Amino acid sequence: ARLSRAKLALDWSWRGVGLELNMKGFSEETLSLPQEQQAIGEKCRHPTGRFIEFKLEETEQSAPDRFEQQVRLFPDRTAVKTKTHHLTYDQLNRAANRVARAILERRGLGTEPVALLIEPGATQLIAMLGVLKAGKIMAALDPSYPRERIAYTLQDSQATLILTNDANYFVASDLAEHDSVPLNIDHLAPHLDAENLGLAISPDTLSHILYTSGSTGQPKGVVHNHRNLLHQNRNFINTFHICAEDRVTLLTSVTGQAMNVTFCALLSGAALYPMNVKEEGVAPLADWLAQDEITIYMSGSPLFRNFTETLTGQQEFPRLRLIRLSSQTVFKSDIDLYKAHFPADCVFASGLSTSETGRILNYFVDKVTQIATSSVPVGFPHEGKEVQLLGEDGNEVGLNQLGEIAVRSSYLARGYWGKPELTRESFQPDPAGGDRLVYRLGDLGRRLPDGCLEILGRKDFQVKIRGNRVEVTEVETRLMGLDAVREAIVVAREDPSGNHNAWWPISSLREHGSPPSPNCAISLARSCRTIWSHRPLSTWRPCLRLPPERSIVPHCPPPIGPDRNWITFSWLPATKSRRRWRVSGPRCWGSNGSASRTISWSWAATLCSLPWSLFG
Repeated sequence: ARLSRAKLALDWSWRGVGLELNMKGFSEETLSLPQEQQAIGEKCRHPTGRFIEFKLEETEQSAPDRFEQQVRLFPDRTAVKTKTHHLTYDQLNRAANRVARAILERRGLGTEPVALLIEPGATQLIAMLGVLKAGKIMAALDPSYPRERIAYTLQDSQATLILTNDANYFVASDLAEHDSVPLNIDHLAPHLDAENLGLAISPDTLSHILYTSGSTGQPKGVVHNHRNLLHQNRNFINTFHICAEDRVTLLTSVTGQAMNVTFCALLSGAALYPMNVKEEGVAPLADWLAQDEITIYMSGSPLFRNFTETLTGQQEFPRLRLIRLSSQTVFKSDIDLYKAHFPADCVFASGLSTSETGRILNYFVDKVTQIATSSVPVGFPHEGKEVQLLGEDGNEVGLNQLGEIAVRSSYLARGYWGKPELTRESFQPDPAGGDRLVYRLGDLGRRLPDGCLEILGRKDFQVKIRGNRVEVTEVETRLMGLDAVREAIVVAREDPSGNHNAWWPISSLREHGSPPSPNCAISLARSCRTIWSHRPLSTWRPCLRLPPERSIVPHCPPPIGPDRNWITFSWLPATKSRRRWRVSGPRCWGSNGSASRTISWSWAATLCSLPWSLFG
């Protein structure tokens, strides 16, 4: 009965659902890349010339079928290598076949969710393939997540079987409900056959559930089928010429979009090198990349920044040919790090992807690429993905105009697990007919004259500050443009009357960094209308206020004390006096939170039409 309700959630019925969109869009088929992007893309061709194209018709099969093709082509090549495991394609395949047979012994044939509660590594990959080979729906859970989140996703997935190992068996047993049981794959029955099962699995069969953050505070399950899984990885494999000669990093949990990192390797004959950075940290990364001769580095941009902070400039990575960052915004400072530390022939790529759409856009960078803004554009569409910028009326906006990013494709997620209403609301039918769907990302973007897309933040992150509509992500981006700032987070808070007039950005200074120069501060203020103030005891306290025309930018010396690497932003009231804005009553705060006497400004300046003036 539980599974029937879940299937009903994916029973798509569009009667009564109206949508009027002017969907002209732009896609790789209709938009030629600028010459610079084409030239950098050519550098991704594998130097050995042994790349095998992943043809479109090959997506009309299951993921296990494609994987078993790689096993036949490269049986003795490394598939997975960790500190404790070194498996060839043949060994990985045989281990996964035994897991698949163990699942079928417990649950029989038929499509249903099977949960995975295994830490990142070879055992997790064996379990993933085993679930897919058994024709089940994989729902991977991260053991490092809070117990409450794991319990919720397990219950929401309606999984009746939990694959686990020795390290997580007791947790899995504790979480299992009366109608779900754990299966420890570290102790499978010896009689289980290791040969291929030969099950006929349709490309329309649901393959996996990815749990992502939900607007209600609980994660929601995004469901994909085998065709989508293959198509997403086909685009990636063909774009970057991933082949059996490559060694690919896996640095994050496969509960999210790192699942595509896993399959872009295993569906192309490449070797996958997992490393659990949550446990081992980033310090060993440099030696590991060099010693194991990694050719493709993939991670989120925050992890990349933390990794590059460990580099001294003496390390060499001669085999590294591609750095691909995903998930979060990539900044100009990230490009500077790439240029400073990695080989001349290494290509940098970023883009845009979501759990609902897979990879949408891609942007190439090489050592001579110039980035004019503080953030890197997300680029140009992948094949099979049409991208549109829509205004509030549902019509396309023009060049350099702000619009919500929408994607039209036959390769979007099949919906949200167990949430039929949200599925119908979020995945709209194509107004032109056919099997394509339209999904609005909730991200705001702007298309440049050459067709390149810039992302400007979340639509639902816009707030009004004294009548001015403000995009908090844009403020974060401006802060990240300062040389001294490494990370920035901005949130808006309501006062007791319900007005958004208090901002609390939190940011960290680069280690051994100095405060922003006056020119940097002035530039930031012109863009964000930001006020910086000084709290001398242990922290900076730049004050964010948004008067409609002008701002004050005091400059201050670096902080002293144990908190010198942190900046805290808060809001202070301002009064208008003698045609200039001044901050009233700034207070410094001790480490115990007590208020101290009012402080003096080092210097201050009023922007725009008002002259600079000093005040104390």
